[in-house]
Amino acid sequence: MFRKQTQCHISILICSVVVSLSTMITPNTWSEEGVRQDQSDLKIASTAVPMADIASEQQSGIALAHKFDPGTASLLVNGTEVLKVRSPLGGYSAQARVLNAERRLQAYLANGGSPRDIKPGEEDNQIVIRTGQTVLITVDEQTAKQAGLSQKRLAFIWTNLLRTSLGAPELSRDTSRIASRGFSPALSQLRQADTTGQEQVKAMLKGYASWYGPGFHGRRCANGERFNMHEMTAAHKSLPFNTRVRVTNDRTGRSAIVRITDRGPYAHGRIIDLSKGAAQAIGMLSSGTAPVTVEVLR
Repeated sequence: MFRKQTQCHISILICSVVVSLSTMITPNTWSEEGVRQDQSDLKIASTAVPMADIASEQQSGIALAHKFDPGTASLLVNGTEVLKVRSPLGGYSAQARVLNAERRLQAYLANGGSPRDIKPGEEDNQIVIRTGQTVLITVDEQTAKQAGLSQKRLAFIWTNLLRTSLGAPELSRDTSRIASRGFSPALSQLRQADTTGQEQVKAMLKGYASWYGPGFHGRRCANGERFNMHEMTAAHKSLPFNTRVRVTNDRTGRSAIVRITDRGPYAHGRIIDLSKGAAQAIGMLSSGTAPVTVEVLR
């Protein structure tokens, strides 16, 4: 009986030694799992906390982000700050305005919108930036003033930052590129500012003008741009692309400066084909054609 008890104690002792040795030799699996679980919890906690000052969203390889600082809000495209709003407007805070602009830009690009169609414009006597025919953001007077710029100049700078960050070329200071929904006297003056009466005439042509618009709106021009019938552009058979010409309606005396982006017209007797916006500017929209003087500007 004593021998059996002794053997039992020895067995228990041996088992204890083996367990102790295995604990020393092999890693503590439960302990390691616990560490891994703790690390996982930390990782989840760090990513689950929203960043209050900056957020980002990837759209078809284009990173759109917004950044909020005290009193200002910025829109970033592919890491570049393309605009900074410094003032509320129309009941919307600077942050809300930038968020709205970000959503509109995201929707525009998702629907196949071209960065080339991002341009400054005018809407209800406000200077705006448009994506196609949709207002992206209004350039308010207070923001421009704090930046030390005019609203038009700031709109031009923001537009080019947006365009270049999305891979489109910069716009020149040619005010005929300003986009508009229709024609207004104030916008006509804006389009022709700093150009009418100050350009040297390289050549002068006489003939009939026609206009084109709805059936071609959104299609590619001969120079690769998308045709926007509201812009001040025109088609000519041979003038180099981006040549600027002043077209004067000989009947009304009204004129506008347009940029050559397309080829045509090919109808007999017509020397230039204007966009709908340009035709409206010189007062030939209803007539369809008009005798014109075309001055090629240096």
